[in-house]
Amino acid sequence: MNEDESVKIAILEEKIRASAETLRLQAVEYERRLSDLNHEAERLRKMQETYVNQTLYQTQYKYLVEKIDSIMKIVYIGFGIILALQLYFKIRGG
Repeated sequence: MNEDESVKIAILEEKIRASAETLRLQAVEYERRLSDLNHEAERLRKMQETYVNQTLYQTQYKYLVEKIDSIMKIVYIGFGIILALQLYFKIRGG
C-alpha cells in the first residue's frame, strides 16, 4: 500500500470515528429528551388527577341548583306568610 492510500484510509477512519461520536452524542441527547418527556407526562398525569371531571361537576352543579331553588321557595313562602300576617294585623287593628 502506498502513502496516498494510507492517507485515504486514515481520513476514512477519522470520518468513521467522527460519525460514531456524532451518533453517540445524538443518542445521549435523545435519552435526555425522552427523560424530559417522561417527566412531563408524569407531571401532567398528576395535575390531571386534581381536576374534577365534567360529568361529576355537572351532576353536582345540578344538585346544588336544585337545592338552592328549594331553599328559595321556602324563603319566598316565608316572606309571603309575613306579608299576609302584616296585612291581617293591619286590617284587624285598623
